[in-house]
Amino acid sequence: MPLPTDRAVPTDRAVPTTRSPLAALPCLLLLACGGDVETAEPGAGADASGDAPVVGSIDGIVNDSDPTDGNTPDGPGEDTTVVNDDVTRPPDVVGLDGASPGSANPGSANPGSAPPCTQGHSQPVMDIDYAPERRSILFGDVDAGETWIQADVPSEVYPAAPARQRDELFLLLPGSGAPPSLATWLMRSASFVGYHVIGLSYANNSSISQTCRMTSDEQACHGDILQERIYGDDASAEVEVNEANSVVARTALLLAHLDGLYPDENWGQFLQDGAPIWSKVALSGASQGGKTATYLSRDLEVGRAVLLNAMGSAFRGSGDTPVIVGPWSTLPRATPAERTYGIWHAGEAANEYAPVLLAYHGVDVLGGTVDVEDTALPFDCTHMLRTTGTPAENNPDAIAGCDAHKSVGADACLALDAQGLPQLSAAHIYMMTAR
Repeated sequence: MPLPTDRAVPTDRAVPTTRSPLAALPCLLLLACGGDVETAEPGAGADASGDAPVVGSIDGIVNDSDPTDGNTPDGPGEDTTVVNDDVTRPPDVVGLDGASPGSANPGSANPGSAPPCTQGHSQPVMDIDYAPERRSILFGDVDAGETWIQADVPSEVYPAAPARQRDELFLLLPGSGAPPSLATWLMRSASFVGYHVIGLSYANNSSISQTCRMTSDEQACHGDILQERIYGDDASAEVEVNEANSVVARTALLLAHLDGLYPDENWGQFLQDGAPIWSKVALSGASQGGKTATYLSRDLEVGRAVLLNAMGSAFRGSGDTPVIVGPWSTLPRATPAERTYGIWHAGEAANEYAPVLLAYHGVDVLGGTVDVEDTALPFDCTHMLRTTGTPAENNPDAIAGCDAHKSVGADACLALDAQGLPQLSAAHIYMMTAR
């Protein structure tokens, strides 16, 4: 399967030739590897970007950060200063055309000024009874000859609602150790508004934050693992992901498989020469999945990026530098800011780092943080959404451990209204459909 050739690949450090024994360590207890839980009062020196592994648990879908993990930043140049919503960026960060991030750069991720809000925004209201056909597909059933990572975790597939087909793919990447099946509301909503939908099973079986905090270069480690998981490049000594198990290859393989199984649904429209057509993909991810989606949408121009909880790698600083943005998150992005959306909860650590990361991506130019409970559609046309809802409120399927971080996308932790519809339904659909 051909890999994209127009993506940025770091060349400023040697690719490791040996792999760490950490990569082979299993999670011995259900929650033993899940120390990456965000809190509103994180400690100094932590990776705050979101990344928690929980095998078979709800935590993994949207719970990926540890207030105590990681090292304090080392090395020159990472001197990001955050004062409220004002960001002083490292001096060596430039935009796609050489301009500094946030400066005028038409057509790039940093347009310079917000376009007028012309949306007399109209979007469908989710039908609580909408129940598209759900298909759970194991990669072993697609290709029995490959050794698959997360072999027992199926991808979840939904066809587009016939009345609203938009000829676009909604590709969801779950958080550490989590199956896509923990976020069915999000996927059903995407199907409802006309997307073909795939919740992808991929190599999310370990936590990036937990793994990288035990390495000598924690910040570089994040980007190296993401590069290997997304493309199958031999970029990290901490994980072992071949090309077949990469996000790019698994997406292409599943699309081809679906096109053969359901020719009338035209899944093949998202492939060209065996590779995904990323411009037709709305790429979404929760927690570590959000970090993965951010990295991929940095390298390749996707149709839309819908990011839950995590929008890059950020680390706890101290003093005048409370938040330090990881190196890979500061690089210019192929996906424009106007097609990038983020949402997080006010009660999680993302409340501190999400606005900073989104500012690096140029999204702050399009509007500031808006609390969805206090603002009617179209949420002032912003791309930075925040919720203050009570986790799992009115949710009959609520489980122990639901918190602010998990309440943004995990079925069992979503707050529901009196009719049983997620209170964030309008916000989710807005990020999927707003123009």
